[in-house]
Amino acid sequence: MSNAFLWLPHVLYWKHLEKKIHKLYLLRGGKYVRIWTQNPLGDRFYSWAHICEFNLLTEDYEDFAEPVEDEKFLNKTGQLKYEVQVQLDNYVDHAVMVQDEIIYFMKEGTVHQPEVFDMVLKGYNIDTSDFSINTEDNIRFNEPNHNH
Repeated sequence: MSNAFLWLPHVLYWKHLEKKIHKLYLLRGGKYVRIWTQNPLGDRFYSWAHICEFNLLTEDYEDFAEPVEDEKFLNKTGQLKYEVQVQLDNYVDHAVMVQDEIIYFMKEGTVHQPEVFDMVLKGYNIDTSDFSINTEDNIRFNEPNHNH
């Protein structure tokens, strides 16, 4: 009976590959990113996400990174130390709107601009006119910063 389910781990592995990010682009304005995923057959899927909807997970993937500023997922050369997972509040996956979707950044991938990538995953708004990162007083985009 157990031989009938030996194919299941292989199918789950191939399905899991569709959640791996192939490329991530910061769009003009610095509030949105374009996410390019690719399945093992080579089909490309594009999606857009708002930076304030990124919720970084810890290295053990058990909880959200709190405080997010203390999470160190890049090494000294600017590459990923481990497979980074981010939970998106709203995500369009294969033309279907999904909430609380977890996407993966592979450790073997290349990070071309580590400082910008680091701040995007932490949810900071980035001014794309000069690529300055808004970290003044640790204010993140779309978070309350004073009481009314």
